[in-house]
Amino acid sequence: MKFPIITTLLLLLGTVNTYSQKLNCQDFRTGKFELIDEINQQKYIYERFENFQTEETFDMKTGKVFEEKGYYILTWINDCEYNLKLDTTKTKGDDIALAVNARGGVNSRIVFVDGSCAVIAVTIADEKIETAYGMCKID
Repeated sequence: MKFPIITTLLLLLGTVNTYSQKLNCQDFRTGKFELIDEINQQKYIYERFENFQTEETFDMKTGKVFEEKGYYILTWINDCEYNLKLDTTKTKGDDIALAVNARGGVNSRIVFVDGSCAVIAVTIADEKIETAYGMCKID
C-alpha cells in the first residue's frame, strides 16, 4: 500500500517540478503545519520558528499524543530547502534519530506549493532515500 502512494507522489513531483515556476516557499518558513500519515494513522503538528521547529505526533484513532514533543534545529539552505536535526539538548532521541543526526540530519526540499499546502521531498542522511509528504499550513 505504501509503495503506490510514494510512487504517485514522486511522479507528481517530477511533473510539478517541470511546470511549476512560482514556488512560494516563504509561507513555509514559520507557522503551524499539519501532516497526515494515513498509512500509520498518525497526525503530525509542526510549529516552525526561524531556526527551530517543534513536532507533536498524534494517534488519529484516539486523538491522543503518541510521542513526546520533539525539538529540532532548523537550518535553511536556500529559499526552498532546509535541514532538520534533533535538538538533543531539549529532546531525548532514540537510536534512529541519533544516527540520522550523526549523518547530517534530514534534508527537505519544498517542490510544489498549492494554496496552503506543499509537497516536501525528504532525503534522510546519506542513505539517499527520498520520499514525499504533503504538509499544510494551519496557522
